[in-house]
Amino acid sequence: KVLRYRTDTPRADTLKKLLKVPGKHNLSNAMACDTLGGALGIREHMRDRALASFKGTWRRFEFKGTFRGARVYDDYAHHPTEIRATLAGARELFPHRHIWCVFQPHHRERLRLLFNEFISAFADANSVLILETYKVMGREGRVKNLRRDARALAKRLKERGEARYIANYRAAARQLKNGVGRGDIIICMGAGDIWKLSQALCRRG
Repeated sequence: KVLRYRTDTPRADTLKKLLKVPGKHNLSNAMACDTLGGALGIREHMRDRALASFKGTWRRFEFKGTFRGARVYDDYAHHPTEIRATLAGARELFPHRHIWCVFQPHHRERLRLLFNEFISAFADANSVLILETYKVMGREGRVKNLRRDARALAKRLKERGEARYIANYRAAARQLKNGVGRGDIIICMGAGDIWKLSQALCRRG
């Protein structure tokens, strides 16, 4: 049997108020679980309790702490679709906050192939810092178009808003120290070792 659900129903509105994780993608996941639970005979109040208690998963918009009064999150997103969904969720949760996205591209060939998609993925961030691309051991061959690299991405993003290329974590931390304000949102994003930056920021407080 095929189970179907929609995210524009009264039930979806109820779950949206219960969920502790933002974004349409998380609401869709919750509706899928809720629909399956209902088909299995699990009572609605039990489904509500379970979904309301879900606080997210490791490196998926994971709150790490604060840095100079800004909230720091860590996220594994490294594909344009994931980036767009995560930032849209952050904007939904913090509609009036300044959102900083520190993104570390993962795999040079992915960046080359999806370059145009990456350019449009950061629309919900106010400021974007692009780190050098994380090189994946054993998977980095010769890249056909070296013009589609981290520097080029930052340059193209700058045409749309506030963005810059940052060579390393230390430089990123300096930029954030000089730029963030109390109440801002910092999202360290990527599938490489970008998590080290979120840890370092929170240690400094």
